Amino acid sequence: MPSPQFRSNPVVTSELRTWHAYYSHAGEECGVCIEGRIELTVNGRSEVLEPGDAFYFSSTLPHRWRNVGKGPARMIAANTPPTF
Repeated sequence: MPSPQFRSNPVVTSELRTWHAYYSHAGEECGVCIEGRIELTVNGRSEVLEPGDAFYFSSTLPHRWRNVGKGPARMIAANTPPTF
């Protein structure tokens, strides 16, 4: 039975190269890039994720995503506690 304190969010970034606004929320976040190239910026530091690259950070830090590839980008992300 899934824990009520854990929520999995499949996230798909579009082919558009549009920045999302920075956001933050309670908890922690982790995930893995499964397709394309995704730029993850956390607290002003950016890294480009490629398939197989994983990430973890405190969700209280300002963060945002951007598709920097030529096609679709996909990642699977999870956060706890389930705040949204």
